[in-house]
Amino acid sequence: MSKRKLQIKPQEVEAWHDRVRYAEEYIEENHLPKWKSIYNEYSGNSDFGEYGLGYGDDDENININFLLSTSNSILPAIVSADPFIKLKPRRSQDKESAKKGQVAVQYAWREGECTESTREVATDALMFGVGIGKVGYDPAGAFYTEEDYDVGPEIEEDSDDGLLDNEAKRALSRALAEEMLIMDDGPVDNPTLERVAPWNLLVPPGYNEVRKCPWVAERMTVRLEELRADDRFIVPSKLKPNEWLMDGIPERLTPEGDGLNGTDKPKVEPEYVSLYEIRYWSRSRKGTRRRILWLVNQQDGVTMKETVVRHIDDPLMIRGYPYIDMRFVKAPGAFYSTKISDIAMIKDLASRLNEEWDHILAHHRRARNRKYAVISGLLESNEVQAVLESSQDMECFEVPASLQRAGDAIFPVPVAEPPQTTHLVLNGLQKLIYEMSGIDVYQRGGTGRKGTTATEVAISSRATQGRAAYRVRAIDKFIKAVARHMVAIQRQYWDEPRYLRVAGAGGEDDFVVVSGEDITGQFDVEVEIGSMMPSDPASEQRAYLGLLATIQQTAATIAPMIQNGLLPPDALKNFMDKAFSVWAEDKKALVGPLSELQAMPGMGGQGGGQGGPVGPENVQDQGMGPGGESLAGSGPKPRPGQQAAPGPGMFGGLAGMPKGSN
Repeated sequence: MSKRKLQIKPQEVEAWHDRVRYAEEYIEENHLPKWKSIYNEYSGNSDFGEYGLGYGDDDENININFLLSTSNSILPAIVSADPFIKLKPRRSQDKESAKKGQVAVQYAWREGECTESTREVATDALMFGVGIGKVGYDPAGAFYTEEDYDVGPEIEEDSDDGLLDNEAKRALSRALAEEMLIMDDGPVDNPTLERVAPWNLLVPPGYNEVRKCPWVAERMTVRLEELRADDRFIVPSKLKPNEWLMDGIPERLTPEGDGLNGTDKPKVEPEYVSLYEIRYWSRSRKGTRRRILWLVNQQDGVTMKETVVRHIDDPLMIRGYPYIDMRFVKAPGAFYSTKISDIAMIKDLASRLNEEWDHILAHHRRARNRKYAVISGLLESNEVQAVLESSQDMECFEVPASLQRAGDAIFPVPVAEPPQTTHLVLNGLQKLIYEMSGIDVYQRGGTGRKGTTATEVAISSRATQGRAAYRVRAIDKFIKAVARHMVAIQRQYWDEPRYLRVAGAGGEDDFVVVSGEDITGQFDVEVEIGSMMPSDPASEQRAYLGLLATIQQTAATIAPMIQNGLLPPDALKNFMDKAFSVWAEDKKALVGPLSELQAMPGMGGQGGGQGGPVGPENVQDQGMGPGGESLAGSGPKPRPGQQAAPGPGMFGGLAGMPKGSN
């Protein structure tokens, strides 16, 4: 069903232009220069020093990219796998709907590659202090919001053969799905998660969260031809393209002169215009309603009212805005935390460290070339230069007889040594970067100095885990909000059945049919803490051993109760079947807790590590856990005269069970 264009007065349009322009100017003056500086250094486009770090003839600078290195050390520890999203029913009759909804949202997350978008948003949060994600339904673009509730973004044309219209086709598809028959491949549209650059999301200054803002606007650069081709937009005939599509961060957001938001004008003619997608709340006869207003910048010949290319009620049935912010650090009461972001805090230190290395390498480049001083007239025959460049043994040349010493004829030119404080400055800057970023040599995958104790490593490991856990909770909060929007969109637009493959009870593939009607109900959305953190084969092995240890101790408790008749004979078998079934279904969520359980003393792990010195040879390519044990599974070797603590066998506890028990 088509939505009519909502009416809006010219003075209201002018007020919206003023609000948007003020938000752009606020970002330009307070945040855009800092963002651009961080982005250039992160992407390797900054020039360090005045001498250049290169060894070639062109003296190209070497970018020692500490910002990228720090980001690459943080991101894999917090975003490296698909999350484990749970839907918990609030009512008993919603249990089945919660199961299907959980399958649907995890399928949409995986198919939409939302983990990659989450990683991009997390990178923005590390660099700029805030990352923005947008949940939508049409992958073609942000401004293609579909307004047909019955069809969704996949617009179908009516059948020309006169046999079945679109509604009849959908009814037939649902009927065939109930009989487990498939007529075609089915719909392929899914909810989407896209990264929105922080400088492209405009909010009224003074608000510290997106959900609290009375309005939000997304600034987009779109091709004018594509905008005219979409019949849902009324584009002024005199509107001309005045923008260029550029990568990176623009110099300015507000247009100047010909509309170029940058310093260098490209040689090609402009093809793009700036389009503002404004979402705001307005009162109507039925209450408060969220609306969408699309504006273009005013030009010569374009009236203020003509800058409104579209104005409708927001068709997405979601709570709040589709924009979700992610922040790892936050200045109280402020929306932007540019100067205290994880990367911004070390940016100046990294620049100074690069400058010091610039001077050192430039000095080395000058000092490595041997230079000689000779008396006047000795170079006329080129004999001295030939001897210096020759590789022949025992080659010599004559010096004037008037000289008392041959060394007075030719001698090397001395080179001044670097300042004695150079080593102190380099180490100090490096330690400051470690101090501010919280990423030291262990977190970067290296080993420390010889003689580092397990206690020191344990303290560093616990501190790192605490910082990572703080960031992981921010990501989990972000995923929860995204999942809630996805469930709402699936309820609204999944009017046809979807055929999904999931993991069954025994680990084998299982298949379910899900439509919007199947996920109605009241749910609480949860994300398994740490499910996006990396899990290596060694961790899965320790988790599996933790599962076996748990089964072992539980079996030792159940067996006497079975023998005494307090439990049925098959209780132990049912418990083990259920335990392995839960492991097959929720292995990702159980790896962390069971791995920690296996490392506890008395569970067959290597807990209780000593505080003695540990050399790099014992942690090379392995790393150490909180107790000083090796993360590769081997554990530290016992000291001379010390016997390793024995652990129970895999099923050693079952050997002492009474006979006749299951």
